[in-house]
Amino acid sequence: MNQVLGVNIYGHLDGGFGLAQTPKYFIEAFQRTGFPHSIRNVPSLNALSEKNPFQDSEEMDFPVNLYFINQDSLKGFKRKLPTSHYSGKYEIAVWFWELEDFPEFFHSSFSLVDEIWVCTDFIARSLEKVSPVPVRKIPLPY
Repeated sequence: MNQVLGVNIYGHLDGGFGLAQTPKYFIEAFQRTGFPHSIRNVPSLNALSEKNPFQDSEEMDFPVNLYFINQDSLKGFKRKLPTSHYSGKYEIAVWFWELEDFPEFFHSSFSLVDEIWVCTDFIARSLEKVSPVPVRKIPLPY
């Protein structure tokens, strides 16, 4: 594992929907500032697919993973990854949620990450009520 501070970004970079736009903002901010990062597209299998503007990195060996994958898909996605992609790494999920209460059947997803980033106070309040891991509000880097 690379000991240089940096992040491995996993997200639907070929998607034309909200959650797919978010990693693009972070990647562009990291590129502008020179912050070390690697990129891996998680193909979106829906009608809102578009061309991925980024090239996948060969190595995903930074010590932090940043997942732009919602709670209903993260477990299945990680199951497909080699354990070397997440074992011993600090895991952060960027989640969006539009309802006041976060359903109990999604609570098992908390165990997949070390912390959760959200972009609004509303989402933070919804998740903080039930999350056993830290929930941090992080502004979008436009």
